[in-house]
Amino acid sequence: MSERLNIMKVYASEDYLAECDLDDREHTLQIVGAELVKDMKSTRPGQKSKPRVVLTLARPDGAPCKKKLVLNKTNAKTVAAKHGKHSDGWLGKWIGVYPSKCNSFGEADVPCIRVRCVNAPVPANEPKKETESK
Repeated sequence: MSERLNIMKVYASEDYLAECDLDDREHTLQIVGAELVKDMKSTRPGQKSKPRVVLTLARPDGAPCKKKLVLNKTNAKTVAAKHGKHSDGWLGKWIGVYPSKCNSFGEADVPCIRVRCVNAPVPANEPKKETESK
């Protein structure tokens, strides 16, 4: 019997997160670095290189993520709307990174990554705080 392969993972970048790396679920990650890559090469043939913000991320246990997240304009605006337009204000903040579909380059239902701003995760061994009800 042959091994079941996700073809998208076979060809995914070794350096940057792709939708297929998320295994069909959201991941809560902390922003630990943000850098501008001035000449990010496009994965689309015929597209020019563009400047991109690239995030370095960590898992809730503090372990660094192997791959970085390249922010497209939509995801950059999502983070900026919550944490400010200057990336130094993003450090230490938490985001949910999840697989989605979008319309891109004239194609519908293109696999993509989306982000949402989330609260820091509660450690499994720490009880959740209950709110008082009046």
